[in-house]
Amino acid sequence: MNRMQLGLLALLVAQIALIAVCRSTASGPTTPEALFPGLDTNSIRKLSIEEPADKKVTTLVRAGGGWTVAEADGFPADATRIDQLIETLQRLQVSRAVVTNKRYHEAFAVEDAKANARVRAWTDPAADPVLDLLVGSSSNYRATHVRRASDDSVYEVRDLAAYDVRADRGSWIDKALIDAAPDQVRRLSLTNAHGTFEIERGDNSWRAADGSGAALDTSKVEAFLGTVTNLRLADASGVLDEVVQGFVSATATLRLWVAKPALIAAEGAEAETPAAGESEIVIRVGSTVAGREGERYITRSGLAYAGTIWEGSLTRLFEDRIQTFAPTVEPGP
Repeated sequence: MNRMQLGLLALLVAQIALIAVCRSTASGPTTPEALFPGLDTNSIRKLSIEEPADKKVTTLVRAGGGWTVAEADGFPADATRIDQLIETLQRLQVSRAVVTNKRYHEAFAVEDAKANARVRAWTDPAADPVLDLLVGSSSNYRATHVRRASDDSVYEVRDLAAYDVRADRGSWIDKALIDAAPDQVRRLSLTNAHGTFEIERGDNSWRAADGSGAALDTSKVEAFLGTVTNLRLADASGVLDEVVQGFVSATATLRLWVAKPALIAAEGAEAETPAAGESEIVIRVGSTVAGREGERYITRSGLAYAGTIWEGSLTRLFEDRIQTFAPTVEPGP
């Protein structure tokens, strides 16, 4: 065993000994109880997720029926992930404290200024937070040390780790660009450096929509749709600026006409029944992002913001043309 291995072993033994000593002096309930009793998740209007040591913060604000990211000028946030975090915070339960003296806070990474993460929640953004939690180190893959900011006691909790509350705003934005499945797309057009083409779905097939009705290879079209409907943002950029972000002369423009059911009232009845409808989704790719190699600006119709996306995921939007989808000609005998 070399010197480095011996040093690591000694550190591990010291940490185990520290935890053992701390547990022997810990106090508090031995049966689980809520860490934040009475927390009303439905009334939370603002969340702050911070990495104190790196001075990084992401602020999430409930606006209307969804969530937004304050540091990105109100860019839409991932409501599903935020709701899951709030539910997790509500479910947190603790038993006996691991330690009760603040001199151990550094060892468990729950100091105010050096914690791995800090989460705060407000029901009234102008008042004090109803939740203020320091998230520290993990004792194993299932347990994490935490501390309420108003209390010196350190506890172990399950289902929450510092990784779940990173202050990277890219982790909290709504990254989806196209809210549709490939089989919902009825027609599409693509404009890039090679020109513009348009294709449409027929009965279990795809064909050119240029008047010729030329048959296309359905599997190739479906592969393309599988790629573009799964495009994901890398980060939010902020409010849309057509000039600065390069959308005046977009590098590529994708239009999708998507079949969407609409609800209409059945004649003579109060019940609603589905009726066929169609909506258009437009994706535009702008210029490269200054100082961020490999990223481009991108936006979609109905969004007053731009995001950034990795250029490598846009190859098909840049390169594909109608010939890409032509049926494969089998070589002759």
